[in-house]
Amino acid sequence: MQSTEVINIPSTQFVATERLLEVTGEAVALLPLGRAITEGDLAVWLPRERVLFAGALAQHARVPDLREADTKQLIETIARLQALPAAHIVAGYFPVQGDESGFQDVKHYVQWLREHVQRAVEAGIELSEIQIPLSGTPYEKWERTEHHRASVQRVYLELERELLKK
Repeated sequence: MQSTEVINIPSTQFVATERLLEVTGEAVALLPLGRAITEGDLAVWLPRERVLFAGALAQHARVPDLREADTKQLIETIARLQALPAAHIVAGYFPVQGDESGFQDVKHYVQWLREHVQRAVEAGIELSEIQIPLSGTPYEKWERTEHHRASVQRVYLELERELLKK
């Protein structure tokens, strides 16, 4: 990505549906993702270069901050991004990767968390009582473990809402 220049794209060009732009002779796909990690998540895909700018959707050995997430949508969004033939993934908080390890880390943590919180909800454990420790898990030595407690609470409320909709 040497000699890449930063350009400004007018905000009026950002829309709620996928859009392909030509910027300085390069195709740039804007992929609005809805609410995954945060509301209005957006990935940028350079198809010719096979570079995906994924931001916080891909993180390596770092507990993601899920306070604004829709974790069910997050898992689906990661699957969608993994389907792209990316040679390089520009992720949040760690160097450019040539593999999907950042996606895998986020996806596995979120799936693990949803499973454990689901069991607690089904067992009738109250939100104020729920404990899902990281000790003894692959996540215990990750960075930003302070986000875990808030993520447990977020997922609990999300699963509770999902149950009410059934």
